[in-house]
Amino acid sequence: MKPLNNKDNKNFTISYGSIPHEPEVEKVVGDDDDPNEVIPTRSRFTSAAIGIFVSIVLMSGVFMVANYEKSTGVSSQVNWLISQFSSTTIVTPSTLPAVVPGSSMLPGLSVPTPPVPSDTPTIKPTTVSQYKSPSPTKKPTKRPSKSPTYKPSHEPTVNDGNVAADTTSPHFVLIVADDLSWNSIGYTSEELSFVTPTLTSLAQEGIIMNNFYGQEVCSPARGSLLTGRYPLSIGMQYGMVAATVEWGMPLDEVTLPEVLKDNGYKTHMLGKWHLGYFSPLFLPTARGFDDWIGYANGENYYWSKRSPDYPEFSDFIISDTDCYKPYDGDDKHDYSTIFYTDKAIEIIDEHSTADPLFLYLAYQAVHDPFVDHGKFKHGIPDEMIDSDVLTVINNKVVGRTRQEYAKSLYLLDQGVEKIYNALDEKGILDTTYIIFMSDNGGCWYGGGKNAPLRGSKGSLFEGGTKVDSFIYGSKLINSGTVYDGLMHISDWFPTILALANIDYEPDDEHSLDGVNHIDGWQGSKTPRSSMLYNMYVDLTDYTFNIWTNGSLAVRDSRFKLMHTYDDSDYGAWNKIDEEDDEDDDLDSDDRCAQQFLTGTFTYWLFDLQNDPFETTNLYDSDENVYTMAKEKLYSLLPNYLEKATTKIGLSWSDRAEKFWHTEGNNILPWADTSNLVNGDNYDYPEYCP
Repeated sequence: MKPLNNKDNKNFTISYGSIPHEPEVEKVVGDDDDPNEVIPTRSRFTSAAIGIFVSIVLMSGVFMVANYEKSTGVSSQVNWLISQFSSTTIVTPSTLPAVVPGSSMLPGLSVPTPPVPSDTPTIKPTTVSQYKSPSPTKKPTKRPSKSPTYKPSHEPTVNDGNVAADTTSPHFVLIVADDLSWNSIGYTSEELSFVTPTLTSLAQEGIIMNNFYGQEVCSPARGSLLTGRYPLSIGMQYGMVAATVEWGMPLDEVTLPEVLKDNGYKTHMLGKWHLGYFSPLFLPTARGFDDWIGYANGENYYWSKRSPDYPEFSDFIISDTDCYKPYDGDDKHDYSTIFYTDKAIEIIDEHSTADPLFLYLAYQAVHDPFVDHGKFKHGIPDEMIDSDVLTVINNKVVGRTRQEYAKSLYLLDQGVEKIYNALDEKGILDTTYIIFMSDNGGCWYGGGKNAPLRGSKGSLFEGGTKVDSFIYGSKLINSGTVYDGLMHISDWFPTILALANIDYEPDDEHSLDGVNHIDGWQGSKTPRSSMLYNMYVDLTDYTFNIWTNGSLAVRDSRFKLMHTYDDSDYGAWNKIDEEDDEDDDLDSDDRCAQQFLTGTFTYWLFDLQNDPFETTNLYDSDENVYTMAKEKLYSLLPNYLEKATTKIGLSWSDRAEKFWHTEGNNILPWADTSNLVNGDNYDYPEYCP
């Protein structure tokens, strides 16, 4: 390795439509390691606990919206917002507290009402619906295949293949950690700097994104990353893709690997997908990747590759563009961080340098659980950790779960170091960008504590959304710097394309929300002046109202406006030196998700420039600077709503588990491929058991 200068879910989806009943605890047969093993099933979450959110009868009036310019009127902009979320379209001063200044900032502003679809798109069991109606450009050519090829043979496309092509297209290794909490890397915190020497050094020798945001949970974050669009724009604004739900990232969305592939890149994926898989149309290898090994759902056991929600089933798939099947290699039960690192090195070693490389490595780490199904009940074995590092973890890190979190992070850091070395040995390090980020903030149940930021994964507070990100590469002009510009996870889409010298113009219906930050890194402009965290609207199955129960958050360079629940857990400052209750439960059913917030629905305004830890709510202040800030931020919402895509009504399939049982207890797409609505419109891999 070249010397580096040392300068640091359980995923749940709301139950849409009918709510599945809570199954009783049952006994299931163990994995193929021991067919006689009998292990109790972990209880599965349903939406019963969340039903209180849906059963609330929404008030027809509006509680707190805007101040009025005169005694008889309010801002026309706010009036428009009210008309979108309330049956009351005539607003009088008596209905509104004084919270926003007059409408002089927005004279004559007219915003069209977002269209309401005439009928609600739905997905019937065992079929795939067109979420929108794209005009297909080609029909798939079906090719018989017996087994997926993990690494396709690479024929040089630039020259005759005898020498590596001298191309201006750089290589990319895009690494996403899962549930990495703020202050986990050495450049922001001392606490865990000793387990992140590689990440710390790469960040400090690259460009650190000091004001970077993912999403509050994983499916929206990963969808935004791969499309360059807000979750609200792609219909993934609320909920995560659950194991048996017939839902996924809309098929007409253009993905980053698709654009790169069209421009000569070889595209590979390893690890967590979590963007839909009930039909092969939604698999990564139908969405722009040449090949993929990984798991389809939100979490997995690190060794057995079983699903914690459905522990009798293995969630581990191998696929190329021709076919997919359960992964059954001899290394299947390797610890997942080591497994994915080894596979990444294989891809790098076998890559033809005649072609540019795009490797998307979505590590499972540092998501819990840190135990396995009936095994490793004490967590990650100590022998996997360097003895000196282990001593510091045991003596310095507070809390049993956080100690396992630190071990997981240490192994991830080691994996990144090995990938760095592989790039160097291949001779392509100097032409490669390594990009690192987390999808969302840490979950305190899993050892992820975001203090001094407020809040946790699942919430729109800073701790749930503000995450680490950096880029490393010798081609960077201004490496070794900290970038304070506002940046959202969707921004990596256009930024990567710009680094690759690719011109991409989406159609009007799929315009990007992300912006290119290269000029921002160089200090020549400010690419982003505002950002939508998220907005829980346009949901087919839920009646959310931004004034009463539908969370939203938006910010500019200084202020943040937010409507959400004042939850004592999700809105807490989880300190790293405090041990949580039941902290020794390494296989807890508790998880962080959007739908579990409770408390009083509250309106917030924070001055993040002077109060980055969200300690003082300024919403009710009558000082002009704050009322003007609210008016400005409210005025941004209609533009986001114009681009909103309605989230479809979801079907929970009773076919999934039955199909998995017939396929050796393997989690796989279960849709009836003989009856795919979009089967003639898109290429997709076929099942090849």
